[in-house]
Amino acid sequence: LGVTGAVTANAGVVVDNITIDGTEIDLSSGNLTLDVAGQLVINSDSGQVVLQDDTVNWGNLQNSSGDFIIGSLGADKDIIFQGLDGSSTIEAMRIDMSEGGRVGIGATTVDRQLHLEADNSTSYSSSDFDQAYNLLKIENNNTTNNVATGLQFLVGTNGSASITTTRTGDGEASLCFGTRGGGSRAERMRITSDGKVGIGTTA
Repeated sequence: LGVTGAVTANAGVVVDNITIDGTEIDLSSGNLTLDVAGQLVINSDSGQVVLQDDTVNWGNLQNSSGDFIIGSLGADKDIIFQGLDGSSTIEAMRIDMSEGGRVGIGATTVDRQLHLEADNSTSYSSSDFDQAYNLLKIENNNTTNNVATGLQFLVGTNGSASITTTRTGDGEASLCFGTRGGGSRAERMRITSDGKVGIGTTA
């Protein structure tokens, strides 16, 4: 079908496939809805999907040698994760590009590489002490094997580090502090589950 002018089909057009000999699909007003029964596949041979607002690039989805890149293309513009807590919109996490990519959880102003901030407006009962005052919880919920849960802090160069780790053994949990130097680690202090403190000894 060769048509030199515009084709109007108010009842719709049914085709098997569409090949566009051009670069754009334009909608003069309103929203555009893509309603598919299965998956919606975007196949870009360049491996890149660019998001624009009035010809200004603001977002980028890209395949880089198999790595999935999510990019904010505006200078100093953040990547923000939002959701609904009940009916209220909350900010769950922010990656602050104006601060070198620092990550904030519960913090809209991010001033550390990882900034955790509590909502002090929430009221907690005395039984919820850990929720009210502890911003970070690291837990190994393995109840069948004695598997260690570790938290490591690297504090220097050339392999030097201090290590804080909680270990599970013989049904008891201890909080252990150690140092690392010359490629080897050594435990320096331990707080046992019954509150005893050992320095230079594991017993």
